[in-house]
Amino acid sequence: MGGDSFAWYLEKVPGAYARLGVHAPSSEHRLDLHSGSFDVDERCIGYGVQLLVLTALKALERLAVDGHL
Repeated sequence: MGGDSFAWYLEKVPGAYARLGVHAPSSEHRLDLHSGSFDVDERCIGYGVQLLVLTALKALERLAVDGHL
C-alpha cells in the first residue's frame, strides 16, 4: 500500500488528488507510484492537461463571479 502526505495539504487548502497514468487499463500488473520500476502511461498526459486547464478556468470563472478579478 502506497501513501504520501497530500492529506496534510488538504488540511490547509481545498484540493483534489488525481492518479493519472498509474497503469494501463489492460494491465494486470500495477506498480506503486514510489516504486523504482514505476513507468507512467504517457497516454494520460493529455487528460492531465485538460483536467488542469478546466480546473484553472473554473477557478477564474468563480473569482470573476465573486468579484475578485
